[in-house]
Amino acid sequence: MAQVTLPPFIQSISGQVGNITFRAYASGKTGFYLSPTQKRNTPVTKSEKQARELFAQRVQHVNNIMRENPYITRKQAWTIVKQLPS
Repeated sequence: MAQVTLPPFIQSISGQVGNITFRAYASGKTGFYLSPTQKRNTPVTKSEKQARELFAQRVQHVNNIMRENPYITRKQAWTIVKQLPS
């Protein structure tokens, strides 16, 4: 990560411009880095697809539990869903 010295008329900068991301740190310094441009070369494997589908199903279960029980926290709902069989 590179460090940037800003001109006096710019108080701070953060965010992304193209593939350059600027970040303001708590110390008052500003840094930037280049976002990766390389795309995924390999196709999604069968196990990755299954894991993503299982995660999507569990997210739906968590949302349903929270909708039915407004006093339950998201963490508690995830604990319940993790105990369900895969």
